[in-house]
Amino acid sequence: MEAPMEERQFEYFLTIAKEKNISKAARRLFISQPTLSKYLLSLESELGVQLFKRNRNELEITKAGEIYQNYARQFLALAGQLKKELSAAENQEKESISLGITPWISGYIAFQIMNTFSKRHPEASLNIVEDFGGNLFSLFLDKKLDFVLSNITDPVRGKLPDTDGYVPVLRDRLLVVVPRQISEDFGLPKEDTSFAAPGRLTGLPFKGCPIITGKPHQHLHTIISAIVDFYGIKPSSVIESQNTDNCLNLAESGHGISFIPELYTWNRPPLKDAGIYAVDDEKFDYTRYVYFHKEKKSPAKEDLLAIIQDVCQELQAKRP
Repeated sequence: MEAPMEERQFEYFLTIAKEKNISKAARRLFISQPTLSKYLLSLESELGVQLFKRNRNELEITKAGEIYQNYARQFLALAGQLKKELSAAENQEKESISLGITPWISGYIAFQIMNTFSKRHPEASLNIVEDFGGNLFSLFLDKKLDFVLSNITDPVRGKLPDTDGYVPVLRDRLLVVVPRQISEDFGLPKEDTSFAAPGRLTGLPFKGCPIITGKPHQHLHTIISAIVDFYGIKPSSVIESQNTDNCLNLAESGHGISFIPELYTWNRPPLKDAGIYAVDDEKFDYTRYVYFHKEKKSPAKEDLLAIIQDVCQELQAKRP
């Protein structure tokens, strides 16, 4: 079934935002560059705002673009939910299950979960929704998702009713990325560090340093904010980005310290101008959990939880 025009247009925008380049986005979408350029110009004209600005050879999303991006994701998530419910109404015998996964971890495990589940349960369908933790959790609380795979924060725990539960499935922690100049300013030992062998810190001495963090709709932002408050850093400025690569690049170029999930660093090239540090503090825990509705059990749902646990254990076993 071909997607409605409104849905395809949102997909066009999100692809441009991801690729940061009209030509690359057009190739990914299998349409011509002029067609995609015309679409973006028409959209900006209709909305009366600039959604992207050119920064060297890349398109940089504007504040208005980020707002539109958030609504585009929500629209597509709801469109997927609508299709799922319409399909379920057409075929009452086929059970439909929805699983929300945060973007980065989805690329590592979504296809394995889908493949295993499809083989074991051809009588059921699994719909995977990819979005950031805060958005997924809202959909979960509204009963629009059956499961969510994400990390968990104290505010999230406080909002979970007794009818919902969660279990840990993938251990992780936050590493601190510190530009060389900031390391020297705070008298850190000159040592070779890497993602595989981070240096050790007993605390965070970086009072007044700029901080590079995630966006408010990401659980990463919530956890980093709690860490910054606990250690009394009182940053001179805060840079927000939902792109982890961008956070790493900003930190390495000296714009502030950043916090990166360790799983994201696997098999990445070393940073030349920044040190990598680990802190022995439970506040840096970034373990992924699966949320689920206790009262909505079925054999397929119970097996899906076991499949997620098995896939995550296999991924954990490959840890460098």
